[in-house]
Amino acid sequence: PCYLPEISEQRAIANILGTFDTKIELTQKMNETLEEIAKTLFKSWFIDFDPVRAKAEGRPTGVSKEISDLFPDSFEDSELGEIPEGWKSGNLGTLIEPKRGKVITKSTITPGGVPVVAGGIKPPYYHSESNSKSPIVTISASGTAGYVTIYYEDIWASDCSYINKEISDFVFFAHSFLTINQDRVYNLRHGAVQQHVYPKDLIELQMVIPPISIIEEYENIVSTIHEKIKCNLEEIKTLDN
Repeated sequence: PCYLPEISEQRAIANILGTFDTKIELTQKMNETLEEIAKTLFKSWFIDFDPVRAKAEGRPTGVSKEISDLFPDSFEDSELGEIPEGWKSGNLGTLIEPKRGKVITKSTITPGGVPVVAGGIKPPYYHSESNSKSPIVTISASGTAGYVTIYYEDIWASDCSYINKEISDFVFFAHSFLTINQDRVYNLRHGAVQQHVYPKDLIELQMVIPPISIIEEYENIVSTIHEKIKCNLEEIKTLDN
């Protein structure tokens, strides 16, 4: 047996909760759009080389003069194909070396609210302390090995590789590169029984290396996008509770 409020009160409660659900759904879609904007800009600058092509063809670049001046106006051949003049062919390790987390098990944690990021898509449990400050990009080492995501809260990096501001100033650049190349990261998996992806695998990912000044401009632009995503996630958490 349980107490049930009047049907009118039930409908009022359902209406309020339904409004919250709608707000959460819209905010989640907004975050998806914001992530796509960051990835689209990355593809334009660092994969399709749109500003360089525009300058080479005498067209407007679509960016401010200060940013446009950072891009060359011609291409040159490389082992990765045609790349902007003055840029280099290399690998992720040329710019960033991800670190491996410190493995912790469920039997050794102290229950708390800090996500433990291990070999999977979601945290398997929560600890009372962190070992890595946000924002932090993680790459699962086992389970769903190679899965890339980003956390806007401090975490305990366990069975994963990670990149944060203590490792590189280009956390959001790294996130865009790795998520755009998610399939390539999955292809790094190795192991007969249980597959793994470690930092030594990630640093071998080939990429075109642009000048640091252009990476810094990208980082500055998308940091605003990621800050909005972070605020939206906090709002979702509040509404969900």
